[in-house]
Amino acid sequence: MSRSSRGRTEAFNRAQGRQRLDYARKCHEAGELVGSDVDDTYAAKVAVSLYVLAGISAADAIGAGAVGERWRGEDHAGAIGFLRSAIPDDKPSKHLTTLLDLKDTAHYSTALINADARKKAERASASLIVKARVLLA
Repeated sequence: MSRSSRGRTEAFNRAQGRQRLDYARKCHEAGELVGSDVDDTYAAKVAVSLYVLAGISAADAIGAGAVGERWRGEDHAGAIGFLRSAIPDDKPSKHLTTLLDLKDTAHYSTALINADARKKAERASASLIVKARVLLA
């Protein structure tokens, strides 16, 4: 792992980025399937968990396509900063922020997630996947 001025990163090539993009797409697809079950109390929570995973994977793919690196580590603020430095456009880092802000509730809390938060996470995840697809085309 390298320690660049952007923090803890590692080299990540386009082929690896495409693998992470494929994983992101599948997580997103599964989130859509689970999230469509409006009668299930936990559907939105599980869907958001999957959208968070999709967004993190898509962010890895974006890093691969933009600068040939990805963020490594537990520091979410660092991951957001890395994405912001890799892509001058503010939108990807804002989408990742949206998802990471929901991660704790989705993954670890007993609190449920409402339909509005699920839709917001779905849009953020989808936007990151589109950006990664463009960069890796």
